[in-house]
Amino acid sequence: MHRNFRRLCIALWCALLLPLGTAVKAGEVRIVSNPGLQAEDGASDSISGWRVDGKGAVVASDAAVRRSERATARIEFQNGNPYAGVAQRLVNLDAVRGRTLVVTGWIMRETDDPEAGVWIRAFGADGKSLAYANTYALSKGPPKQWRQHELEFTVPLEAAGVILGAALYGQSGRIWVAELDARVRD
Repeated sequence: MHRNFRRLCIALWCALLLPLGTAVKAGEVRIVSNPGLQAEDGASDSISGWRVDGKGAVVASDAAVRRSERATARIEFQNGNPYAGVAQRLVNLDAVRGRTLVVTGWIMRETDDPEAGVWIRAFGADGKSLAYANTYALSKGPPKQWRQHELEFTVPLEAAGVILGAALYGQSGRIWVAELDARVRD
């Protein structure tokens, strides 16, 4: 009886927590945490689940620039470094090996200068890159307008990890990123 009571308590606890998590359609596997790039509670310079990529880069939540009623992530250069971005290791790797992912994100550039886009990389157990794709070619176009970036990427069966992110290249500039996510293509 004690074991059944414990199982009931665990089931009830999970049922209470599920509505607090990210909404996922039935049958869909969540592979990116915090795709909305929301800031950690009380910290505008820390975006939950994402790491800053690039020496001297500034990545922060920006409540003043919004897309879909949500704050965005602002990424900008500092100290003349030619690369700045955010990155995250995918969760649920076993659910995506050998499958094709659709990676999407919305990017707005401040000026014409930086090249920007979303990217994804799979690497092996030895840390070497197995596959890579990006949308930097899509970054051309008028500044100060939201532009959707999307790519398809097949995860190698031998992948030991997959990382995705958004970045800008150049010597100066600033971008805003919103709704950076990945899903398994049906």
